[in-house]
Amino acid sequence: MISSMRRYLETWYVRAFFLVMVAAFVLWGVGDMLRVVGTSTWVAKVGGTTIEIPAVEADYRRALSRASRDLPTGQEPSAELRRTVGEQTLQRLIGQAAMTQELRDLRIVVPDPVLVATVRKLPAFTSSTGTFDRTRLEAVLRSNGMTEAGFLELMRGDMAQR
Repeated sequence: MISSMRRYLETWYVRAFFLVMVAAFVLWGVGDMLRVVGTSTWVAKVGGTTIEIPAVEADYRRALSRASRDLPTGQEPSAELRRTVGEQTLQRLIGQAAMTQELRDLRIVVPDPVLVATVRKLPAFTSSTGTFDRTRLEAVLRSNGMTEAGFLELMRGDMAQR
């Protein structure tokens, strides 16, 4: 059996067939890589602003976590809840991007001292004595999966919208 296969491999028909197969697999693999290289990473585009996949994923995870807190212990979120949270997250990010672009066009900005004073007055970050508690700020940000810079930008945008 093996000797008969070796005899077939010595013919030019079989060698040509294997060369065509190798070329097809090489072109197929390279073609897939070329399609991946040229793709964009944004989910939505509002004017000149793009909403990138990592931003949507992070916001979706936070929103799903908030929605899952209302479920009974041990129950996983349903596919319908996940879809609804995903749609709401994307719509919220599109709305924020549109509002941010409009605020930029109108040149409305929130100065840093006003932002810092507002954050320091938030009840979630004050201690029992009524003073600002940085450890509480860090704990709240950590539990919500946010960075300080991201939170401050979120606050700045919220204040500018108001």
